[in-house]
Amino acid sequence: MHQKDDINESVRKIELYTRRLLSGALVGSSRSAQKGVGLDFDQLREYTVGDDPRIIDWLGSARSQKLLVKQYQEERNRTIVIMVDGSKSMQFGLESKFERATWIAGLIAMIGGYGADKVGLIVYTDTVEWYVPPRAGISHVRALIRDLYAYTPHTTATDVRPAVRKLGALKERALVFLISDCIDEHLAHSLRALRRHDILVTSCLDEREYAVPAAGIWTVQDSESGAHHTIHLTKQDAAELAQQLATRHEAQDRALKQSGITVLNSMKKETFVRDLLLIMRRRMRY
Repeated sequence: MHQKDDINESVRKIELYTRRLLSGALVGSSRSAQKGVGLDFDQLREYTVGDDPRIIDWLGSARSQKLLVKQYQEERNRTIVIMVDGSKSMQFGLESKFERATWIAGLIAMIGGYGADKVGLIVYTDTVEWYVPPRAGISHVRALIRDLYAYTPHTTATDVRPAVRKLGALKERALVFLISDCIDEHLAHSLRALRRHDILVTSCLDEREYAVPAAGIWTVQDSESGAHHTIHLTKQDAAELAQQLATRHEAQDRALKQSGITVLNSMKKETFVRDLLLIMRRRMRY
């Protein structure tokens, strides 16, 4: 658990980083009419890369022989919900995956706070351990991040389904960021129940989880059950295990993308932050 002074310093660093990141971006504390997906029709315009395919006007496109989308007037401020996997496997790594997830969650929350959007939080293991309803305001965001840094999980297992049910009860449509190492057999299937929300998954795997140890005798520990196992790896075993790991990661990414879910890898910070900000500007009209 982090000390109070360390937590406050971490929140301050995230806030300063966010300010620099957003310098020159269209954000502010006031609500403003932006062109996006809302209730009042504005006009037809040509499709551009990044537009939501659901707003394509197929009839108008057929008449004009151009791909057109319906443009609406809406209020820019939206709802963001951040789902953070707090299970024991997230404690793996020198800088744990949960520490990285906390920083990412803080960055997303602070961007939303500076955009005057409502920000909520769900921390889950195999149950919903903590829920913060969406609210607007920088003070709310700061408190949310401080509490996340001080968080300690109560159970060790992973099951996203209770968190999905909790989010399913949210009345307004939200931009949902799920931050996890994605070691959950129910993940892709469960997230399909949230189709009315815009879902983005941020993968928080450690580099060593993509690698397989060399041939030899190894003692390994299941991070969630605590059980120890001794394994004897031959060169062929190591090669087969590496292939199985790569296949599992690829299959899960493919299943998520087939469900219309965007997947971001957080391993390379600069690339991840660039892609995150680009997505948030497109989705939230920053």
